[in-house]
Amino acid sequence: MKRDIFHVDLFYKIILSERCYLCGEGLFLTNHHNTYPICDECRSGFLLRTGRLCRICSMELVSETDVCSRCRGKTYSFDSIFSLFTYEGRIRELIRLYKTANQRRFSRLFAEIFAEVIRKEFHGYTLVPVPFRKSRKRKRGWDQVEEICRWLHRVDGFRVQRCLQRIGSTSQKSLDYSRRMQNLRGNIKLRRKKTAPEKVMLIDDIFTTGATGDACAELLKSAGAQEVKLLTIAID
Repeated sequence: MKRDIFHVDLFYKIILSERCYLCGEGLFLTNHHNTYPICDECRSGFLLRTGRLCRICSMELVSETDVCSRCRGKTYSFDSIFSLFTYEGRIRELIRLYKTANQRRFSRLFAEIFAEVIRKEFHGYTLVPVPFRKSRKRKRGWDQVEEICRWLHRVDGFRVQRCLQRIGSTSQKSLDYSRRMQNLRGNIKLRRKKTAPEKVMLIDDIFTTGATGDACAELLKSAGAQEVKLLTIAID
């Protein structure tokens, strides 16, 4: 009888399991595996960026001191930006699965990692998701940044204010900084009857040129925000 119960239990564990999306290791659907299919070993391997980083954009410094050469020649409306990871390797693959392969479950994983950093470094900030293009959301059915912020509010208890909206513009992917700023001009607005929080933490997925974060921060500060920082999953 005990042997039969063991075999039945093993059968259901095999049937109800799947494999880690990064390494292929088999998973039993327990604990966080019920939410996102990443094994414990891969999950523990997501190490935040450290070392000598630019205090404005968090780019790794080579021979510079305090501020990288790119930021010395620019003035951003946001006060600083920190990207959790470099956009390469397993993080790049994970973001690809999340955004391109429509693996919505990874939003909880990203929210967990964001939450750890926010609790430690950015207490007292109101989280504001960088607004999405409506055409992109219509095509996909959901927005990746909004999904992360939903977890951060409902499960982790952070204040989230959706005070920004994007009313137009085309994809930014192939544009340089100046063309991105031109593309965004007038297309990010404050929602009706919304005011900007005093201390804002903008949430986005990938930091590239900083144009989107800059446009959002400029608008928020014009609406009363005293401090605007940007937190992203990765820096490209």
